[in-house]
Amino acid sequence: MEYIKKNENEKEFWSNWDIFVTEQSPGPRYMKSAIENFLEMSKSRGWYKEDHSVVLIQNNRPVGALFLPIEEQEDIRSVSFCGRHTMAPLFSAEHVRRELFRYVDDVAAREQVQKIMFGIDPLLNAEYPYNYLLAHDYLDNSLLSYVVDLAPSVDLLKNCRRGHRSDIKTALRDPQFERFTVDQDQP
Repeated sequence: MEYIKKNENEKEFWSNWDIFVTEQSPGPRYMKSAIENFLEMSKSRGWYKEDHSVVLIQNNRPVGALFLPIEEQEDIRSVSFCGRHTMAPLFSAEHVRRELFRYVDDVAAREQVQKIMFGIDPLLNAEYPYNYLLAHDYLDNSLLSYVVDLAPSVDLLKNCRRGHRSDIKTALRDPQFERFTVDQDQP
């Protein structure tokens, strides 16, 4: 496997990043324009230090993507995105995931990073249905996020796990629970 490092070959990095991100279909935070905007915001606040982002190539195809900005706030060096969680690595297979996290660990040790803040994109729940960060000794401080299809023909409860269905039904029977709709007709 070969790394294409953003800080060494930005044009090739973004070309392969776009290919892989398009295949994976994550949320908009993985888009080049969003990343560039957040980097500019981090720089304007004086937090940005360097960028160790990479795309991992195997058999001339991108198989993994990792956005790895290093910031410093109040003498604490962190892998973060404007002081918040950055996007967790995208990968096509388990061996790629392990290789990307080895790279993260190497950079963190070399750059004396004290905190790494990754968040898994909720649009990738089908691809990564569990918190794989735990396998790499990250703390579980996650929030549960769902993407909900609100089309009129969709049975919302059918797509929930049994425990969640029970919680929702209990809340709907509770007179103190208020339901309301926000849409184009009711802003």
